[in-house]
Amino acid sequence: MNTINFAPDSFSWVIPVWVSTEQNLSTECLVFAMVDSMSNTTYITDDTIAKLNPETIQTQIGLTTLTSSNKPVDCDIVSGLRVRAYRGTERHSLPPSYSHPALPIDKNQIPTKQKLQRWPHLLPIADKLPNSSKDIPVGLLISNKFMEAYRPQQILITSNKEEPFAIKTDLGWKVMGKLNPKYVTHTATITQPAPHGREMLTFRCYASPKKELNKLIDILNAE
Repeated sequence: MNTINFAPDSFSWVIPVWVSTEQNLSTECLVFAMVDSMSNTTYITDDTIAKLNPETIQTQIGLTTLTSSNKPVDCDIVSGLRVRAYRGTERHSLPPSYSHPALPIDKNQIPTKQKLQRWPHLLPIADKLPNSSKDIPVGLLISNKFMEAYRPQQILITSNKEEPFAIKTDLGWKVMGKLNPKYVTHTATITQPAPHGREMLTFRCYASPKKELNKLIDILNAE
């Protein structure tokens, strides 16, 4: 049987958050949180639990995935977790969370400042994210029961379907869409002769690569 590995080509809903416990708010860990609307359970990795050292209760849950249904899994319950946005100060209470050894994800799919700088319309929020995902672990999976990670406050989007969009929530900005620019929206201002002097024309267009747009600007300016 052949194995097919798909290279990531889009962002996933993963956000950087500071996580702590109500017993010790001064001890915080910076982790990436996967926002999974198909999960009704919030998970925290064993490594994150070890750093926070919260009180836990042993239990067993039934885990349903694509390959198993209601599989019994031994784990710990962690209550009293608090999270805040990467650039935020307000703490929010997570529902009871369940321990898991690890939360696998291709880190190439995680939005970062470096990656958002490829997209002009996302530049205003680039500083809201870490520069890189290299040294930040994936420590949480947030379920559909935690509305603070889902309720939109603001949306950044363009008319180009090939470009990613961003949604602001209480926990910061989520980004979804293409990882790498193919057709990017550019804004250009051209000064051209007019009957009574010169006038400014501002327009938006799609160009790939960017040098093709510059050629177009040169032609219009020449005219």
